[in-house]
Amino acid sequence: MYALDGFSKNIASIYKISAPFINSRISTAEDLRAPYRSFIKRFHGDPAINESADLIVQDATLTHKLLERIAGSRLNDLDQEKMVDCSPDSIDIAARKRDIEDALDFIAARRPEQYNLLRAAVHSIAISRSLRNRHGQRAHGGTSNGLIGLIWFALEERLCQVDLVEMLVHELTHTLVFIDELNHGHFNYQTLTLSDYWAQSAILSRPRPMDKVVHSIVVSTELLQARKTYIGEVHQRRVHPATPRLTAQTLAAINSVLHHPRVEEVCLPRAIELVHGCRELLEVH
Repeated sequence: MYALDGFSKNIASIYKISAPFINSRISTAEDLRAPYRSFIKRFHGDPAINESADLIVQDATLTHKLLERIAGSRLNDLDQEKMVDCSPDSIDIAARKRDIEDALDFIAARRPEQYNLLRAAVHSIAISRSLRNRHGQRAHGGTSNGLIGLIWFALEERLCQVDLVEMLVHELTHTLVFIDELNHGHFNYQTLTLSDYWAQSAILSRPRPMDKVVHSIVVSTELLQARKTYIGEVHQRRVHPATPRLTAQTLAAINSVLHHPRVEEVCLPRAIELVHGCRELLEVH
C-alpha cells in the first residue's frame, strides 16, 4: 500500500477511521497513534493492546492476550490461526527484540515515511513460537483482522535482517489493506468463502479465497517494490520467494483475479482497483 498509494493517502486512511477520537491538532503521523488506538479498542470490543511507545511487546501476559485475538480468528483456509502459540516463554525474547529493532532501524534509515507509516498503523509486535497446522506447516508470523494493528512474529530461529525487513513490509501491508477495507469495502462476504469464487494466490501460488489472493497480490507487489528501491537483492532468503519467481507468481495471481468470470460478484470496486494498481506497478518496473 505504501508503493501503491504513497504516504499521504495511507495516513489519510488512518485519519479517517480515527477521526471520531481526535481531540487535538494532528501535525504528524505520530500524533495519530493515540486516536487510532482508541478506534482499535472501540472497533474490536476493548481488547488489551500495547499502549507503549515501544512497538515490541515484552510482557508475557499482554503477549498472550494479544495473540489470542489471532488464534481466535476462523476465516482462514489454511488453519493459520491454529499455528499461533500464545505463550512466548520458551524463546529468547530479548534477542529477537533486538533483531526486529535492527530491521525497523533499517527501514527508518532508508524509507522514513514507510517507517512512520508503520508506527502509525501498528500498535503491537508480539513474539512467540509457531505451532503446526493440519498440513504440518509452521508460520513465520502474521496479522489478522481479529485485531488490526497487531503483528505476530514467530521467531523460533533467528532470521537474517533482510527476512525481518521483508516480514515487516509484508505485515504492514496487510494492516494497511485492512484499514483501507474499513474505509472503502473490498469484498462481498456472502460469496467470499465459496470455492467457485477463489483465485490463485501470489505468494503460495495455490487456490485461495479472494480476500487472501488480493492481499497476497498487494503484499507481493510491495515486497518487489521495496526490493527494487531500498532492500536490494540477496543470494538467499528464507521467508519469501526469489524475485523472478515472486514476480511471475504475482502476475499470474493478478490474471487469475482480473480474468475470473465472477470477480465482480465477490470483489467490490476498490479491491479490483488495487489489483489493477499492482499490475501497473509491475508492468512499469
